[in-house]
Amino acid sequence: ALLEENAGWILKMNPIEHLDIARYLKEASLKLSADQLEKLQLFHAMLRKENERINVTRLYGADSMGRKHYVDSLLPLKLLEEAGLPLESPCMDLGSGGGFPGIPIAIARPELKMRLVEGRRKRTEFLEAVKRKLNLKNVEIVSRKLNPADQIHCKTAISRAFMSIEDTLELSALSVIEGGTFVFWKGPECEEEMEAASNLHQWKLERDLHYVLPGTRDSRRLLVYRRVGEMASRVVSEDLQTDSSDRGTASVDFLSDRTGLPGALHGNLQIIESEANPRYKDWQKLEQSKWIRKLGRTIISGRKLVPEFIREALQARADTSELAVRPLKREDSLHSLQGRPEAVLFADTFPSDLLELASALKNLELPLIRLKNELFRRLDSSGTHFPLLLWNLEDISIPGLEDRKQSEAESLPQPGAPQATAALVLPLSNPDNLGAAIRTATAFGISQVILTAESVYPFHPLVVRSSAGTSLRMRYLQTGPVKDLNDELNGAGFGSDSRILLHQDGKHSLYEMQSLLKGESTVCFVLGQEGPGLPDKLQGLRLRIPIAPGVESLNAVASLTALLYEWRRPG
Repeated sequence: ALLEENAGWILKMNPIEHLDIARYLKEASLKLSADQLEKLQLFHAMLRKENERINVTRLYGADSMGRKHYVDSLLPLKLLEEAGLPLESPCMDLGSGGGFPGIPIAIARPELKMRLVEGRRKRTEFLEAVKRKLNLKNVEIVSRKLNPADQIHCKTAISRAFMSIEDTLELSALSVIEGGTFVFWKGPECEEEMEAASNLHQWKLERDLHYVLPGTRDSRRLLVYRRVGEMASRVVSEDLQTDSSDRGTASVDFLSDRTGLPGALHGNLQIIESEANPRYKDWQKLEQSKWIRKLGRTIISGRKLVPEFIREALQARADTSELAVRPLKREDSLHSLQGRPEAVLFADTFPSDLLELASALKNLELPLIRLKNELFRRLDSSGTHFPLLLWNLEDISIPGLEDRKQSEAESLPQPGAPQATAALVLPLSNPDNLGAAIRTATAFGISQVILTAESVYPFHPLVVRSSAGTSLRMRYLQTGPVKDLNDELNGAGFGSDSRILLHQDGKHSLYEMQSLLKGESTVCFVLGQEGPGLPDKLQGLRLRIPIAPGVESLNAVASLTALLYEWRRPG
């Protein structure tokens, strides 16, 4: 027997080693086998000895240890089972410390796989020693301080006297599988923590169990949270999570390094620390249209856009596989993203916001390029403080206006748009204005934009950001300067009768547009430049927007919104 084998060593310990754990368990109506009681007694002796060296526990009295350590580790097992919420394998004990409640639970439930997570090295050495001495084959010691990027897959997790509920749930969101539970050992006064945790959309409080620790007046609570959040990893990480809960060990692929980067992505990592790096020098030039054209690259920024484009790129890959076994349809390319992701650029620390896309990044084989903070800041012109997506445009070209007939197949109106097709001339040089105008045009069913020599490049980073990404979906034609629009539009089939020009001194009110356009199957809207407006010699139907006296004009995007709303308004 274990106790007989270690009797000499145990008797040399402090008198508390004679603690009769069985008596305290009986007081709480908890039953264990003789072998399990022996293991608990030996664990207790090891704990007392180790406590002389590193202060594993702050409890020293026999009653305190018997009830607050052993009973309060095992009684919740019984309460959870009676409530229909038993712990399931694998079960993570987060912040296991000296082994409570993980070791007693592992002894009492040998069929339950336990993963004891502890970040302090001396304590994990002690836990490893306990595991070996007690031959606990159902125990795995994970020696690390848990990072939000870590995925220590488990169906249930438990924690006693660790961090706040909110912080703990956020820390373990990638570890507890969807539908799994996290059980907190708490005292009676924890309403503030519960209130803070109620804002976490990934977790729902399922049960609040109150009990009194037997032999005391100490009130306790067991709070059971269910993992219900809509993490994107549920969609894009299936290959990483398949049968993950049944793994024998917590794979290093799912543990992050000091920067927060999951081990599964270490093969994608590249590091740039010098501003003299040739690639970095090229990226700095991407704030100018001419260099975006020349290098065939742009930068996408934004907490919403970057994840959205990564997901869409993954979906596009799946769609490409589908197209290989069915005929190509024109709508397959309509309003789809132009270009493809090339790399993710991030500063010193990989943000937890992108962890849910770990599988997508791996499947797309996207390089993850870590930059020094200062180098990243120079590229993050919008100040998003979020990873940037380097976007490849090498295969994208904008045809000339003279090629309009050839490109009409790609410029069909969106479903629900008016029967007449429409193009829009946007001679806007301000990136924010052009981006907002493209976003507005997309919303109202415009499927083709004509750019002039004065227009900023539609794939400029600021255009992409202000358009909410729609500038990478719109189809474009390129023409010369505004002063030559008469000849260019005539040559493309947009006669003066089919052109609508917004002008503050227009002969007709915007409200007359519907009647003026009757019979026209194709229409071309022309917006003026910021400042100069439209040249006087440009022909077309000039419409004015009725505005209050004293207001000279509306800005370009406001004018465009009014124009397209009137165009879409049922006659």
